[in-house]
Amino acid sequence: MKNNYIIILAICVYFFFSSAFAGEKVSGRQSDSASATAFAAEPTYKFEPFVEGKEVSHAFVIKNTGGKPLVIQNIKTSCGCTTADYPKEIPPGGEGKVVINVDTTGFGGQIISKNITVYTNDSNNENLTLRVTGPVEKFANIEPGIVRLKGVIGEDIRKSVTIVPFKKYPFKITESDAKNVGNIRFDIERRADRYLLTVVNLAKTKTRYLDIITLKTDSPVKPEINIKVFGDISEK
Repeated sequence: MKNNYIIILAICVYFFFSSAFAGEKVSGRQSDSASATAFAAEPTYKFEPFVEGKEVSHAFVIKNTGGKPLVIQNIKTSCGCTTADYPKEIPPGGEGKVVINVDTTGFGGQIISKNITVYTNDSNNENLTLRVTGPVEKFANIEPGIVRLKGVIGEDIRKSVTIVPFKKYPFKITESDAKNVGNIRFDIERRADRYLLTVVNLAKTKTRYLDIITLKTDSPVKPEINIKVFGDISEK
């Protein structure tokens, strides 16, 4: 009989403490629901292979699982990454989209990774980190990628650029133009499986300049190729 009494007493004590701990857990959830809570089910976006020069765009879904409005105070992005759109406030139980655009220019042949930091009024998660990552493919092999014309006034200053289309993205150059034709002259010649671009300095005074040669193609994947030209002409 005494043993039965002890067993019953132990069971009562167990249920008492179990109820107490359960009450604490419920209280904790109520405390969370009394504040804004930022939640991203998919904080990382991995894109399929993208051709260099095209823009990667993605909309991250941010949910507010708390009981107060979630305020997006600010968004900071990595270099080459811009925020296209985002809501200033997300109501309790609601969701909003943070739209991010990533410029892939100059990242051909690389796997890029760009971080986006979302600053909110969520006291437990003030800085929500999002990420865009994936491989960027080259459209063509361009050597050198940037033209640098450096020399002394009166010298024959010129550089050649070789442009080899990749088999996956075949194209033909249909037109060409430059923004500041007063500083440079250029010619483009097709040779078998490649193009040869020759750029010549025309400046006759001490100067520094930046120009962009635009090569238009017949490719829907990349209709234009832009090549920067830096000039640095000095006196003797």
